[in-house]
Amino acid sequence: MEELGWLALAAGISCAALAFWVGKLKKTIRSQEAEMQALRRLSEYDRLSGLKNRNAFLRCALQEGHAAVTVLACDIDGLKLVNDTLGHWAGDRLIRRTAAVLREVCPAEAQAFRIGGDEFLLLLPQSVSSAQEQQLLQSVLEGVQRHNALYGEIPLSLSVGVASQVAGGGALEEAVRRADYYMYEQKRDGHEKVLHWLQSELERTGGQREKAGE
Repeated sequence: MEELGWLALAAGISCAALAFWVGKLKKTIRSQEAEMQALRRLSEYDRLSGLKNRNAFLRCALQEGHAAVTVLACDIDGLKLVNDTLGHWAGDRLIRRTAAVLREVCPAEAQAFRIGGDEFLLLLPQSVSSAQEQQLLQSVLEGVQRHNALYGEIPLSLSVGVASQVAGGGALEEAVRRADYYMYEQKRDGHEKVLHWLQSELERTGGQREKAGE
């Protein structure tokens, strides 16, 4: 009987040790999974805007490049002028405000990306009518107006183009190409508007506007 008792005790200790190491292994796995998710977020999200970045867009293009899609492309007008004249703090503010506008107007099923310095894309996973394209474009422009009314110290100006494409080979590439084309048709006017504002602001302040935050 005494020998059986020792065997039972040993078995109990072994089970407890096994449970301890299993629990420790599970905790390690969860920690590694959390680290992998954090690394993936760092690789696919833009830190300044909080939107998905070019890496995430390219992944999306590889996975869904032939599906029906609507693309809204927009550029911040005169971003380099603002950076060179007022400082990068001002340009960074415009980037964050652009991201905020896109998040506000972005349909639930859409994704927003910052793919370059002043370049943003919004992808809607379906083709829409011309009227709906105009509604989407108008919602962005109205969002810009709302933000300028609230945070108008440095006015935000966006050039925007929208294009929709049915499913087929290279659907996303074609939609991006057309959206970019429509956007660049507006770019000159937007650039001139920002240049005029900067000139007026420098004249108003006697060229002494402080480059705050630098």
